[in-house]
Amino acid sequence: MKHIPKGFLLFLFSSILLAQSTYPPPTNLVTIPTAGTLVRGSFAMKLHVQKNGGLTSGLKVGITDRFQFGLTYGASNLIGDDSLRWYPRPEVNLKYRLIDETTSMPGISLGVDTQGFGSFNNADSLKRYEIKEIGRASCRERV
Repeated sequence: MKHIPKGFLLFLFSSILLAQSTYPPPTNLVTIPTAGTLVRGSFAMKLHVQKNGGLTSGLKVGITDRFQFGLTYGASNLIGDDSLRWYPRPEVNLKYRLIDETTSMPGISLGVDTQGFGSFNNADSLKRYEIKEIGRASCRERV
C-alpha cells in the first residue's frame, strides 16, 4: 500500500463514485416495480417461471428517458404433462417517470402492468388470473 500514490487512490475512488451515479436505476426489484424507467433506445427481456409449469415472457422498450412500453405473453402448463393453456391475450406494461430520484427525495412514476400470474380462469365471472397483476387487490378466493 505504501507504493501506491495517494493521487491514484483518490482518482480510483472518485471515478467509481461518479460512474455509479450515471447508471439508470432498476425498473423492478424482483417482481415489484420501482420508479425507474428504461433509457431511450434500450430494452429489457424477462422470463417468469411459475408454479405448475407456467411461463411468461416479456419485452420492455425505453421510448424516451422517462417513458417505457412493454408487452408480455405466456401460458400455464407449458412444462409438464397437462394440456397447454395459452393466456387469452398479450398484456401491457406502461410507465412514465414524473420526478427523478435524488438523495433527499424518492422518484415518482405513474404506470400500469396488466400481467397476472398463474392460470387464467375463464370460468370465473371476472375472467382473471390466479394471482392478480400488481396494483389490484391482492386477496384470492378459493372455492
